[in-house]
Parts: sequence; C-alpha cells; structure tokens
Amino acid sequence: MAPGPGDPVMRTLDWHLIFMLLPKRRFTPAELARAIPDPPSASVVVAVLFNLLLVGGILGVFLPMNLPMAVVAFVVLHLSVILMGLWAVWRDPGCRAGRWAYYGLPAAQGLVFGLTGALRDHAWHRVVSGDMMSGLIVGILLGLASMALWFTIVHRHQYVVMRLAELDERDRAIEMARQLGSAQIQPHFLFNTLASVQHWVATGDARAAGLLDALTGYLRATLPLFEHRQLRLADELEAVRRYLAVMQLRLGDERLQARFQIDPALDAVALPPGLLLTLVENAVEHGVQARLRDGEVLVATRRQPDGSLHIVVADNGPGLPAGLAAATAANEGELNVAFNPSPHLGLRNTRTRLAQAFGPLAQLRLGPAATGGCEARIELPASALPAGVSATPA
Repeated sequence: MAPGPGDPVMRTLDWHLIFMLLPKRRFTPAELARAIPDPPSASVVVAVLFNLLLVGGILGVFLPMNLPMAVVAFVVLHLSVILMGLWAVWRDPGCRAGRWAYYGLPAAQGLVFGLTGALRDHAWHRVVSGDMMSGLIVGILLGLASMALWFTIVHRHQYVVMRLAELDERDRAIEMARQLGSAQIQPHFLFNTLASVQHWVATGDARAAGLLDALTGYLRATLPLFEHRQLRLADELEAVRRYLAVMQLRLGDERLQARFQIDPALDAVALPPGLLLTLVENAVEHGVQARLRDGEVLVATRRQPDGSLHIVVADNGPGLPAGLAAATAANEGELNVAFNPSPHLGLRNTRTRLAQAFGPLAQLRLGPAATGGCEARIELPASALPAGVSATPA
C-alpha cells in the first residue's frame, strides 16, 4: 500500500533527496498503469517544445558563433540524452534510462572538463581558457539540465506515491460503501419480514409457510452476492425476483405487481453487487407502499441505439419528493449527491460505486416515470457489454 501524506514514511528525511540522489523506490508496471494511465497531455508536449525553442534562442544569443564543432556536438548530445531521460521518467520515474541519464552525463561532463587541462590543444581547452564566459555558460547550461532531470524524477516519483495512496483510500471508501450497502439492504428488510412470519404463525395464518419459503429463497440468492466485487446481471435479477416475491407475499398481489422486460443478451453484464436490488427496494418502499392498491414495479434492461446500456427501475407511486425532484431536474436527471444525503445514502453509494466500476460515463439518473411514479435509470457505456454482444439491439 502506498504511504499517505500523514504517514511517518512521508515525514522522515530522505537523505537520497537531500544529497540530490534519486529515490530508491521502484514502481511495478501495475502500479504505473494505475497511477499514470494516460500519456503526457498535449499541453505538456507543447510546453516542452516551447521551452526547447526558448533555450535554443538563449544559446544563440549568448554563445559565440565560432564555437568548435566538438563543443557544439557535446552540448547537443548532452541535452538530447537529458530530453530522452525526461520523456522516460515522465512515464516511469524509476526507469533505468532516467537513472543512467542523471548519473552518467554529469560524470561524462566532469570527465571532459577535467581533461581540458591535459589536452591543451583541444577545443574544450580553447573554450574554457580563451572564452571564460562561453565555458561558464556551457557548464551552467549542462548543470541546469541535469537539475531539471533530477527535479522531474523526484516530482513524478512523489506524484505516483501520492496518487497510489489516493487510489488506495478511494478503494477503501468504495469497499466500505459496498459493505454499508449490504448492511442497509438486509437488516430492516429481514426484521420486517420475520416480524410478519412471527405474526402469521401466531395467528395461524396459512401465508406464513409461503413467506418463510420465499425468504429462504431470497437469502440463498442474496447472501453470496456481497462476497464479490462484481457479479452477472442475471444473478442480480434473480435476487430482485426473490425480493419481490417476498414483498408480494407481505403486501398482497392487490398492492404489488412486478413486471420484467429483460434483454437476455445483457445477462452477462458485470455490475457491483446490490445496485439493482437497492433501486428496487427504494421503488417498493417509497413508491408501492405509498399506495393502497395496484402498485407496480417495472424492471427493464435495454440496449440503446448509441451503444449504451440502460437498466431501468420504475414504479407508479407518488413520484420523487419535491426537493429531490428539483435537485435532480436542475442536474439534468443526475442524482445530486449534495441533496439531503442521509435518507438517500443508498442512492449515493450506488452512484459512487458506478463511477468506481465504469468511470464518468456511467450515471444514475432519477426522473418521473411514464406510469406517473419515479424512474431510476442506470446508464452504462458500451464498454460494459460482454464480448461478442452487439452494442445495438437486433
């Protein structure tokens, strides 16, 4: 696990850095792919090219035009190696190319300048002794180039360390949200269902046996779900069917009917566990139970013409509360996580886990349903489709 900014490792002195040596830690390919998933941006590339032109202009102004070719070739070679090292360490701060460039070139530079005293007829000696200003400029330029390489390596190294710590912290938060989602789904539902079974058994109601069987089926379908980070949509739908079967027995067929419009091609889509179950539970609790009869929950999975996937849960209840409806409408249907977070923690967790699993292209949107109640819609990018499944419906 990468150290965070408050860890003792980050507060202790690193003598490698104090003496301008390079960090000791090397990163694995998996860590680099996680912390630096993309190549340098166009802005970074343009900035580098601009500074190269600027440095070239400065050299053209301050260095004499009659420098020996040996000096020019050495300076150009030195700077070229530094640039290649900078490009390499931007992607991997611990790479061999960057280390060779940082440690090898100053040694070569010192060796060349050191030999100028022995090689009095050499071009380097003429530069250093005949034109002290030119020699000083060359030495400062090469020294600054090496310092720039050192600073880049240290900066990128610290960035990767901090980014890995940030990603680890986010993963821990997501895992806690997943566990909290599991805890939210199960206890109150189980307590209420067991209370109904107890009451029906005590009163000799024949429905007790059927409800107990339905609850057993629900537990068999749902308890293994939260042991996995992702599961097939078909498995989640089975848990949803079991949940609705229990609720139909508790509320009665006259108060709850369930409809499914499922695209079988999407059964293998992988989802974080409990997402769909949370939405269905909200539809029953806030939509169906608010009606005295003819409540309905629709669960649908659909492929869209643009290749995206929609998973829809709709009810025919009273619809969104006024405040939440206004907040989501202002946000183009996207769940506003700043609105009254406590009663809607399950929805907040759903949105967070969607973003963690599929990135910013995945959304949870709330709005009015065609039946007059509330519609919750999970939108997934085409990349969520399993291999071999067409992005558009037949």
